[in-house]
Amino acid sequence: SFLYAIRPLFFLATSLPGPSAKCVGPDEEKLRPTSWGQVFTDFSLGADNCGDLDFSGHVSGFMCIVCIFYHYAPVLWHPHSRFINIVRLLLVPYCLVLIGFILAAHNHYTVDVVTALFLAPGAWRLYYLECGEDPLPITFLREYHQALAAGDEEGAEAMRRMTDEQVVVKTNGLALT
Repeated sequence: SFLYAIRPLFFLATSLPGPSAKCVGPDEEKLRPTSWGQVFTDFSLGADNCGDLDFSGHVSGFMCIVCIFYHYAPVLWHPHSRFINIVRLLLVPYCLVLIGFILAAHNHYTVDVVTALFLAPGAWRLYYLECGEDPLPITFLREYHQALAAGDEEGAEAMRRMTDEQVVVKTNGLALT
């Protein structure tokens, strides 16, 4: 969602015309916004769109899915399972086909697609480095926070070492924070 939040800043900073034929020449003049209000409120994604440039939302969204898969798949399945290896092999051709269709449809310039290929994984890494690792499930329990507040470091540490199955058993009937 961070990438989609910053895309309008890229739109406003991009002075290239859209790569489609309708975005060049006299047809383009009909598609221009007529007021400042339209500049900030008309985000049409239909046939009249000529300013959705400098980075592709489709490619950045797909790259976020790739990052999620590479990050969480080894945790959910055995890291060297056949399923993970097959999906890894399919992600590259799927990405190339997606990029080919986007460029063939003249929805984006090549630089828009390449920017998205680097920006999405970069944003993912920045988020992961800044926010740290995912919290353990036990850290959402009220009981865990009470142990920390009471200064019971040993009890809190023992809870952090619990397996997922033990957490599920422990949370039955307890309210999460």
